[in-house]
Amino acid sequence: MKIAASSGQTATFSFRGRDFGTLDYHGLTGLLAERGLYQSVQETMERLMAELDEKHGLRERDIDEVLLEGGSTLLPEIRNLLADMFGREKIREWLPFESVARGACLFAMGVPVEDIIYHDYALRVADEGDGERVAYELLIPRGTRYPTPDEFVVRYYAPARDGQTAVNLLICEVGGVAGRPVEWEVRRDGRKMFVPKTDGEHAFCICLNEGDEAIPLNPPGQGKGARLRVSFRIDADRWLRMTVHDLVRKVDLKVDEPVVRLR
Repeated sequence: MKIAASSGQTATFSFRGRDFGTLDYHGLTGLLAERGLYQSVQETMERLMAELDEKHGLRERDIDEVLLEGGSTLLPEIRNLLADMFGREKIREWLPFESVARGACLFAMGVPVEDIIYHDYALRVADEGDGERVAYELLIPRGTRYPTPDEFVVRYYAPARDGQTAVNLLICEVGGVAGRPVEWEVRRDGRKMFVPKTDGEHAFCICLNEGDEAIPLNPPGQGKGARLRVSFRIDADRWLRMTVHDLVRKVDLKVDEPVVRLR
């Protein structure tokens, strides 16, 4: 029930042929809050940071990354609680049931750390089948080695409607849903897409550059043909860099501009 509810599904608890009620994402979140889980985690982290400050002079801003380990980190709102403390860009989730043991074994064997990206990163778009739904178009799959070649990923985008004056290119980190990797659907044009169906699935798709300015279209968009050619690459410091070319004006609107730092 816990796994199902954390991923946004509804589950029924049954024991010896009897049903004892159902639980969904919001119900589980409310139950955990009522039983004091979030307050307990908050207080524990505050005590830990106070100890680190006293012994080593470290504050939240000095922490580079926070690795989520163990099944309890997959419960609703745990990621958000830690993100509020340390910053969303520092929260990391990689093989939560085995990352510590696997990392310790690899380190003991003398295996060097691999320069790879540990999460899926996608562009948030409107679903072609239903414009009211949000979809995610995979750009950088987990396991990608960096730095990548120039124009590692190239996409073409058309305006959503006639008269459109700006386009937002929103990059999102797509984590595993309840510990399981996202299943990307391969569309006819070869793009891999993910369409969240529940609140739980939406919660694991975190936009990283919501505050960026939109890319202007001047003249405004017209027709359904491609308007922007967008290329992406990852540099040696894990920055996702983007070049945007206006196919109508035949000019570059952005050139190798850093967007977000990947993990």
